[in-house]
Amino acid sequence: MASINNRGFANLLILPLVALIIAGFFVLFQSKFKNTTSESLGKITPQIKNEVSLSIIGSELLAEGKVTSKEQDPYSNDSQSSLDLTLTSGQLVKVIIPSKDSLCDAKGIMDSYNLTRVNENVEVFGKITRKNEITLCDSQKYYLKILPS
Repeated sequence: MASINNRGFANLLILPLVALIIAGFFVLFQSKFKNTTSESLGKITPQIKNEVSLSIIGSELLAEGKVTSKEQDPYSNDSQSSLDLTLTSGQLVKVIIPSKDSLCDAKGIMDSYNLTRVNENVEVFGKITRKNEITLCDSQKYYLKILPS
């Protein structure tokens, strides 16, 4: 009968141990990848237009609505500008925009704001920061877009 020498015995222990470690990394990577993907999709895919509670703070909102009022001189203060919208669902929402483009991660927001007029239809994508209030500046993906009449 053949006997296993010390080197052969070590190989018998090491190979299954290495296989177990590799399998563990694979399972860990797979679960990490699934979580990251679903989180990313949740952030990329905004909530359905106008079918969201505007009281879910931290949620993203993609909505269409009509501008009912606009702060006429956003440069008169150093903090923020705002638009009031009536969404197509009838909900009222205040859109908050810093009065300086440099304070906003989403580039071009002030240009869009300056072009927006009362009674125009717009589409907004932003983050709900307070009940019935959203900001468009917490992410580069947020925007304000004037819709064709």
